[in-house]
Amino acid sequence: MPAAERPEAARSLDHLADRVAASIDLAAVMRIARNAPPLEGSPWEPAAALAGVGGREFDDDDNTARCARPSSP
Repeated sequence: MPAAERPEAARSLDHLADRVAASIDLAAVMRIARNAPPLEGSPWEPAAALAGVGGREFDDDDNTARCARPSSP
């Protein structure tokens, strides 16, 4: 069931957002981020990194995981 269809998930995210807002200086985080050097290397490709792991396949169009079901005999 998608998290959006679970009211307790929304409440948990709201609670987490409140805790983060109360304890993190977002202006300081943004200041640090603006002064950070550019990242090196290639971005992580989840489909390539997880291919064949844990019985999941990835949709190439949007990298969403779907369960790979064994075929029936």
